[in-house]
Amino acid sequence: MKIALLDALTLGDSDLSVFDTLGELTVYQTTDAQQTAKRLVGQEVIITNKVVITAQHMAENPQLKLICISATGTNNVDLEAAKKAGVEVKNVSGYSTESVSQATFSLLFQLLHQSRYYDQYIADKNGAAALYLLILNVLSLK
Repeated sequence: MKIALLDALTLGDSDLSVFDTLGELTVYQTTDAQQTAKRLVGQEVIITNKVVITAQHMAENPQLKLICISATGTNNVDLEAAKKAGVEVKNVSGYSTESVSQATFSLLFQLLHQSRYYDQYIADKNGAAALYLLILNVLSLK
């Protein structure tokens, strides 16, 4: 099976050796719009994060079976065209679910406790007074 990773740079220093057991992997650090068509030729599987895959790309590559999106969004692939061409499109639907929740609650607590205000207050060399006010604020919320 021929696999092309079109924008490996977006994956950081990920270990790509897992793909060796699946077939012949070609890795491109980045792919711009002018390079996409050429890089899809002969590939059965495409892995992308941001590279746009159009209806024309799929029509020109009937051997294409699967497009894997290494992100949660699917807006960079023409899903209607993929369906018509019989190309499966999969993304990482469960990606970062816990960290998104964690970040949301972190921001909520920051707003609720005004921690940014106190952080700046401490940075302005009023540390002891700011900590005292922060403790009072937290205790008043209970």
